[in-house]
Amino acid sequence: MMYNFNHTDVETYEIYILDIASGSKEALEILYNKTRSYVYGYAFSMLNNVTDAEDIMQDTYVNIYKYASMYNPRNKPLAWILKITKNLCLNKLNKKKKHKETNIDDIEHTIAASSLNSNHNYVLARTILEDLTDQEKKIIILSSIEGFKYREIAELLELNLTTVLSKYHRAMKKLRAKYKEV
Repeated sequence: MMYNFNHTDVETYEIYILDIASGSKEALEILYNKTRSYVYGYAFSMLNNVTDAEDIMQDTYVNIYKYASMYNPRNKPLAWILKITKNLCLNKLNKKKKHKETNIDDIEHTIAASSLNSNHNYVLARTILEDLTDQEKKIIILSSIEGFKYREIAELLELNLTTVLSKYHRAMKKLRAKYKEV
């Protein structure tokens, strides 16, 4: 299909999306060339990473091709495209946050390097933490040492906020009891 370039960008983008919904790869290529700088800039502003922004840009156009038939002509086409980009960026950020597992050995290194740098305090902290489950250790360390908020810990560990709070308080009771023993 020949495209009329006398239309405004909004009308033209809309025509491309409707043609993409009909399976036109040519329309996708033209839409890509006309909007890629917007998509890349928006993705980069959210992710602050060139590689991730490029990946999201490519995923955006794959999704445009897959979901063009769901486009509502009453929407603004560039806003629709950037909403796809935004959702992909948020998914990427959430995955990165979820996969940012705190390794107990890294945390022990942090403890050793922090104000607990005397050998006695390091051994004491390690001994006290031994009685906690892995999940309790993570919650205590993320909260007390790393400074995460309970809501952030809940998201990071994929737990309910109430679960994090109850495990935190239970672990603190164990720690107080253990500290009195030592």
